[in-house]
Amino acid sequence: MESTKVISGVGLPRLIVVKNTIYTSAGATTYTSSSVSEAGSPSLSALRVGHRITSYVVIGGDKPNKPVFGKITAIDEANDVITVDSWIGGTPTNGQTFIVDGFVVDLPRCQEMTEIFTPDQLVHKLRRSRKETKFYGFDYQCILDYSAYATGDMFYDLLPALNLKQDDRLILIPRRDAPRFQYNVFFAESISLSLYGKTPGYRKPVFVFQTKENVATWRMVKLGYGTHHGTDYGSTGW
Repeated sequence: MESTKVISGVGLPRLIVVKNTIYTSAGATTYTSSSVSEAGSPSLSALRVGHRITSYVVIGGDKPNKPVFGKITAIDEANDVITVDSWIGGTPTNGQTFIVDGFVVDLPRCQEMTEIFTPDQLVHKLRRSRKETKFYGFDYQCILDYSAYATGDMFYDLLPALNLKQDDRLILIPRRDAPRFQYNVFFAESISLSLYGKTPGYRKPVFVFQTKENVATWRMVKLGYGTHHGTDYGSTGW
């Protein structure tokens, strides 16, 4: 009987835009699985729905604290409470500082998602057609095909990713139900837009994302962004 249906999740694509810090908590913090509140009288006017909020889970012992993040879905300035969709990596520990440092962009399901793993290897041809190789990992590319139809709302949501500053970083989570599979990426090809007849919507857009560094292997089990290449977050236990 078949035991493994898919190897890396089935959810919708998610992009993370990492920017310079927009806000840092100063008062005592209290966390739940879907919110954070800050003591005192903080000014939350700079925060927006869709911002990324990052904090830490205290592990204890000689282990470092574990960075976690969530997507802001509501802001209650009267009660100093921020609502998040969920904490990726676990609920932060009370008292830990949080920062807001970018955006989380959730995309609709595309017509087709194609992931391409190209082996990066040095090949030396030897005598009598023998070859010696040095393997440096896989160059990863992900293609999100929205060419059949894309809404204006999708492009509005994508604005933070399409309006990157020089020092911003872009991270792709191909399937948001498997957040440990994350890649540092950039837009690798041009994006075409064609207004779809007399009705709202567009045709032809295809987003091609390329990694900035090789990946060690295909992402299947307990291998995620942060395991090999990242320092901001990432855990084999997610």
